[in-house]
Amino acid sequence: MILDDPEVAGVREEFADVLESLLGRTSPESEVVHRADACAAGHLDEALWTKLTEELGVTGLTAPERVGGSGATFGEMSVVLHAQGAHLLAIPLLGSWLALEAVLRSGSEPAVAAWARGLASGATIGGIAFHGRLAASAGEETTVSGTLEVALDAVDAEVLVARVQGPDGPGLCAVDLSGAVVEQTESLDLVRRLARVRLVDAAAIRLADGDELFDTVVDLAAAALACEQLGVAEKALADAVGYAMEREQFGRIIGSFQGLKHELANMATITDQARSLVEHAMWSVVEAPDQLRVTAAMALLKASEAALHVSAENVQVHGGIGFSWEHPAHLHFRKARSNAVLIGDEHFLADRVLQASARWESVRDSVLPEIS
Repeated sequence: MILDDPEVAGVREEFADVLESLLGRTSPESEVVHRADACAAGHLDEALWTKLTEELGVTGLTAPERVGGSGATFGEMSVVLHAQGAHLLAIPLLGSWLALEAVLRSGSEPAVAAWARGLASGATIGGIAFHGRLAASAGEETTVSGTLEVALDAVDAEVLVARVQGPDGPGLCAVDLSGAVVEQTESLDLVRRLARVRLVDAAAIRLADGDELFDTVVDLAAAALACEQLGVAEKALADAVGYAMEREQFGRIIGSFQGLKHELANMATITDQARSLVEHAMWSVVEAPDQLRVTAAMALLKASEAALHVSAENVQVHGGIGFSWEHPAHLHFRKARSNAVLIGDEHFLADRVLQASARWESVRDSVLPEIS
């Protein structure tokens, strides 16, 4: 199991240390509000993106070496996703990584040849649309048309993974955005850019028929967002504890007040609970993909609960300064709220758990009589 292997755990810890060192130099915490404002105004943090992709190869961590990737596991990728939540990184990592995973898992040689190496290196930015479908043409050369109201990381993207509906039925395509009209839309999360995409007869490569591949990509997105949400919760908890240990009121450190002690303990408990489910989802991505539908949805549900609660309480602990735009506390709350509904709300995630559990029970009931 990836979480039990001391050697693998050691590699992850070393990678986390290298990443933290790089972020400390390139993306210091003192500039987080400025970076968020710049991202909301439409500016990609190109310096950070270049550092992360060229020096650490973050977008190609899980890609095979044949397309320029590192051949690592989701265990290493989770380190970067956790950092994106904790440090509020304004980069198109999630959209690019999911687009690459969709292309690689499709087995489409034209799509791999066209997009995989660029996405793995970070030279090409990818996006994904979780909601809506485009109209697709029939024939050997697919074109798509339509409007997607919410597309993740599509502002600077060259390729967009989106569901389509055509004469041949539903499917998933990698769409060339070179001729698209892409407009950044307002987002609650100031460091994650969403866009409205309008397409007219745009060139596309069909990745898969039906929705099976898309559902797998949604499961990966849920696991990835759970890692981000855990990063949000852990950073907000650390900030709250740090402030409580230095802020004085009535001649005492506020962390010594019993009421605040209890709340900090509650924040730590819910964060630990989320960590357990997130690590289970991480294990599932690598070693039990047949369980990913359940583990990823459960992890995102719990991690979102933790991120929302802890980031909100962190604002309260900081008092008046915590409510100001100049302090980053509100940015963690914004990210927690946005991540919780990015692929679907809690009802959507709960339905995925129930549906996957029902299928498992059906298989179990059909197998157990044979065993007995």
